[in-house]
Amino acid sequence: MATRVLVTIHLLCLYQLCFSQVLMKGRIVDQEGQPIAYANIGIENKGIGTVSDPSGFFSLQIPKDLEPNQLIISHIGFEATKIPIERTLSKIVVLKQMDFMLNEVSVETKGLKSKELGNHSKAGLLISGFSYDDLGGEVGSKFNIKHDSYIEEVGFYINHNSFDTVKLRINVYTIANNLPDQKISLGEYVTLTNKKEGQVGHLLDHVIETKEDVIVTIELVDCYPKNKGNIYFSQQPPYFSKMYYRETSFDVVKKYIGGPMSMYLKIKSEK
Repeated sequence: MATRVLVTIHLLCLYQLCFSQVLMKGRIVDQEGQPIAYANIGIENKGIGTVSDPSGFFSLQIPKDLEPNQLIISHIGFEATKIPIERTLSKIVVLKQMDFMLNEVSVETKGLKSKELGNHSKAGLLISGFSYDDLGGEVGSKFNIKHDSYIEEVGFYINHNSFDTVKLRINVYTIANNLPDQKISLGEYVTLTNKKEGQVGHLLDHVIETKEDVIVTIELVDCYPKNKGNIYFSQQPPYFSKMYYRETSFDVVKKYIGGPMSMYLKIKSEK
């Protein structure tokens, strides 16, 4: 009899959980109907978000008390859009391409000096990173850039990685109120297969020009297997310095005093 009571309570809890959430499924496409991979999808500042898969599909469980909010969908090069939260078998969301794009920079390196900011540390006393269900999560650090400069390479140190394959997006932001503001990167992806730990350096496909400080983050956009695994990045002393993180797409960006990320930038500048 006791077992039957426990089973009944368990099933009741599952029933209540099921009907206290809204399941939204859909596909993100452009105006020609082509899928948009790795679009950011979420509710602003609520910790509910994800990214679309390589075929543009997404699935998101949303607590019913957040149903009055709107879902934001964005991708670099497209106009962000908002849609109502509603139960749907499959919703098609069309993103309109922006009339203008951030321009790719062509750099004449003659006469420019190379410089490296940040570090290659593998300290590992503190680590930060993602689990398989943290799609859209970001971790990163601030870099002080004092002159007109061109960012050519971004690197970071993996402390631990249990994924067979993981896809990361490198984001570069301007700064407002000491937090990430406008994204100035054009979509830089790093795909790692069977790399468990160690230094990763990525030459940017699109060199970034800036004369202001930037915040650079690493974002989880895809992984395999889909239902288990994690990846962690090293942080470095001094541990009273800050790192920046957000738990998923469109969540609040938070600052954590516990050491910046073990990251570096390779730049070129006149000084």
